[in-house]
Amino acid sequence: MNKKLRYGLLTLLAFMGLAVSAQTTFDFDNDYATLFPDVVFDSDGNGYISGNDAVSIEKDGFTITVSVGDNPDKNANCIWNKSPRLRIYSGTITISGSGIKTIQFIHGGSFNLSLTDTSKGEKIGNVWTGNEDEVVFACGNTSTQLKQIIINAEIPPVVPIEVSIAQFLNKEDSEDDWYQLTGTVGEVKNSQYGNFYLEDSSGSVYVYGLSEEKGGQQNGSFTKLGIEPGDILTIIGNRYTHVKDGVETDEVTNAYFVDVEKGEAPEIIDISVEDFLDEPVSTDVWYRLKGKITNLKDGDQYGNFDLVDETGSVYVYGVLSEKGGEKKKFQELVGKYGIKNGGYITIIGNRGYYAAKDQIQVANAYFEDYEDGADPKTYTVTVEEALEAAVELDKNATSFDFYKVTGYVVGTPVYKRSSSTGELYGDVNLYIADEINGTPTFYIYQANNKDNELFTESDLNLFTAGDKVTFLGKLKNYVRKDKETGEEADPVYELVEGYLLNYEISPTVTVTIPSSGLATFCPARPILVEDQEVYIAKELQEDKVIVERVSGKIAANVGLLIKGEESVTFDVEERGEEPEDNLLVGVLDPTDLEEGEAYILVDGSFHPCNAGTFPAGKAYLPAEAVSGAKVIVFGGETTSINEMKAQDSSSEIYTIGGIRVKNAQQKGVYIINGKKVVK
Repeated sequence: MNKKLRYGLLTLLAFMGLAVSAQTTFDFDNDYATLFPDVVFDSDGNGYISGNDAVSIEKDGFTITVSVGDNPDKNANCIWNKSPRLRIYSGTITISGSGIKTIQFIHGGSFNLSLTDTSKGEKIGNVWTGNEDEVVFACGNTSTQLKQIIINAEIPPVVPIEVSIAQFLNKEDSEDDWYQLTGTVGEVKNSQYGNFYLEDSSGSVYVYGLSEEKGGQQNGSFTKLGIEPGDILTIIGNRYTHVKDGVETDEVTNAYFVDVEKGEAPEIIDISVEDFLDEPVSTDVWYRLKGKITNLKDGDQYGNFDLVDETGSVYVYGVLSEKGGEKKKFQELVGKYGIKNGGYITIIGNRGYYAAKDQIQVANAYFEDYEDGADPKTYTVTVEEALEAAVELDKNATSFDFYKVTGYVVGTPVYKRSSSTGELYGDVNLYIADEINGTPTFYIYQANNKDNELFTESDLNLFTAGDKVTFLGKLKNYVRKDKETGEEADPVYELVEGYLLNYEISPTVTVTIPSSGLATFCPARPILVEDQEVYIAKELQEDKVIVERVSGKIAANVGLLIKGEESVTFDVEERGEEPEDNLLVGVLDPTDLEEGEAYILVDGSFHPCNAGTFPAGKAYLPAEAVSGAKVIVFGGETTSINEMKAQDSSSEIYTIGGIRVKNAQQKGVYIINGKKVVK
């Protein structure tokens, strides 16, 4: 049927005078309790029509029967706790009475009823006409949501009044008075439901939703009708004033389509990404952008990706095959043109903005052209080089190329598990550095095992702190934004979409010894102690730490004190034992310490710590109460401390806190002529 003829018939049926003898209204929204006295409502206010029997209601000689439905996969028919209250998901609605001439369904949301016997009258839109004693309607694949059913409704002849927009704005709000407006489509706020501005020479008004026919669904109608900014559109609707936060907005509501004349095609502006980012948000202005595709995920049905040209990067929120086309069809374009990361795409779209992510987007984009581009490259880099490359990326951007990064594991790798069941998800997060326990570190985020497969329980000990690993993936400059305050955290430079290429368990581990000759150490794997000078802390006194030498196979994650020059090397073992009564606490992960929470080794003796992060691979002495520095005693002799000698008047004597005194008479640690001594 011709579109204009079809809509003309619908308009005629909607407004023609119908000579009927009576009118009965079943008002489900307001009279549901009276109409359905036997339906039991739950605590949420919902009453379900279930069991073996249908539910029938009567009024003024008419009966409406709602069947239960025979599809177990559908929701139960029910009286819902809000408008529209009567919701039919399956089964039938039977309307019976003497000489039914018209039935009008007042609905909200979806409406999907059809005649079971098409020989009994005619249903157009939400109105049935005929002359029957019983009419049966079946519910389709989607639900039907009803506010009222009006039987034998006497509808007086109503003709919509043709008005200008200025005249329309001067009318009173009414759902009974209908107005026909013709104007140019302006800015479109929501193309799915048809929210837009309509303009003529007298003014502008906001149209809140547009359906194909009177009382029809608005969801998708606007796009289906192919209406665009610049089109000359004729609609019919009611006058309504919307009030929100004290602000009034004049609107056309319950609007439905009458006719459209295509306007001139909007100008398309060729633009670079950099200039596009500076443009204001608008659905009226269309831009043509061309750039390289990055961060497109395999199988993406919408076409979400980053578009990059020589001036910058912008996020593309979906690509349609044509202007106003269907969503979730991007894979058809992929199949036809071979679209992939690294290729160059030309699209046309609007300047959009997503407030939740503070993200500028290309919105309402549709496809124009595509050219193959170069495949991504793979670079072999150190941790330092990976960090330098990631810094150059835009905020929250991911590199197009791949990077093979090698470093030493810092801290304990974390394997992701379910917080409720403990089930292993199979990816790993860890930090690596160019040196053992070194800085700066680089974050490996949710990486997979070799061959890009998930880790299993048997894989969890493949590598640990100090082991050398190589991962392949992409670089990302990740900046997290606080949802409440809007503040951005410091960027995290990380490797994403990665997997393990190689790992090496070193047969030895070397500890660097500072000039003081002492270092703490926490091995990530068991070590063999032979002639190396290795100690554990046995006793913590007021101003001393009594240590004891150990040897043999020492277990992993044990706090140790190492004595030597420049460096000390140990062989790695498969297993070891943990020394008894050791006060030193070793850490394999960077650990936050509060001020005074522990004693840490500084220049050959233990001092109260300041608040901060204690490095991985070291050890500290826990302390309940801080009482000054602790010197280390090896077998009854104090290390790095000279025996107290008589001080002459020329000696410079300081407390460990830096206060100069005349002499060292009380017990404690002093700095005398630049050297530590204990009394």
